[in-house]
Amino acid sequence: MLSLLLVLKRQDVKLANLKPSDAKTSAKPSLQVAPALLLGNWASEIMRFAPSLKVLLAHPSALSASDLKALDAGRLAQFDLVITSYGSLLRLPCLKNTPWRLVVIDEAQAIKNPFAKQTRATQQLSAQARIALAGTPIENRLGDLWSIFDFINPGLLGLGRIHHAPRTPQPDHRACGGAGLQWVELSRACGKPQPSRCLRMFVRLSSTYEVLRSSGSRSTAGPRGWPTSDTESSAKLPCLNRLRPV
Repeated sequence: MLSLLLVLKRQDVKLANLKPSDAKTSAKPSLQVAPALLLGNWASEIMRFAPSLKVLLAHPSALSASDLKALDAGRLAQFDLVITSYGSLLRLPCLKNTPWRLVVIDEAQAIKNPFAKQTRATQQLSAQARIALAGTPIENRLGDLWSIFDFINPGLLGLGRIHHAPRTPQPDHRACGGAGLQWVELSRACGKPQPSRCLRMFVRLSSTYEVLRSSGSRSTAGPRGWPTSDTESSAKLPCLNRLRPV
């Protein structure tokens, strides 16, 4: 992300040398939204790897309440990058009213709930491009991934609300991984829920893997029910081979 910002700044410098009038109208700041605990890490990384960037930390830990209240689009345009937290995004209206070049959200699983206030606040940001950074994009269900993609490219995976359809009764509860898997369907513009083909494949693979894992575990049990290292590899190898064509 820092490399991208440096490239964009280099392009702005070249444009300013060729056409100064166009450079003033095209130059826009970028916004970085991250959890409050990671703001210091981002600031130190920028000072180390991209010291040429003009950065503003729009957070109560760096600015006073009066300075935060005085922020507007004109002052924010003086910086290459503005860093803030999800909480400050809700409290600072100037961040929503400023047109951004890039909006980058770190730990994007923070917007996994499409009905949360901070998710709606990120959706209202105006930007030429959006980037989501996440090490765990799916924490609980596939709907978490839908919410992140709806931020990056609204409407790509369907429009409207997320529907959690009732579970289909399973003859064997262990076939669904113990806790069971919920169906997640996305409403299309026509209003008719359309099951996701990728989700159906995900459920089928998860169920097949759980059945094979359970059968392999039972076959590797020793005389007292403890798994034995001698039979473990020989018994589970056929189970893995059965999983390959799936």
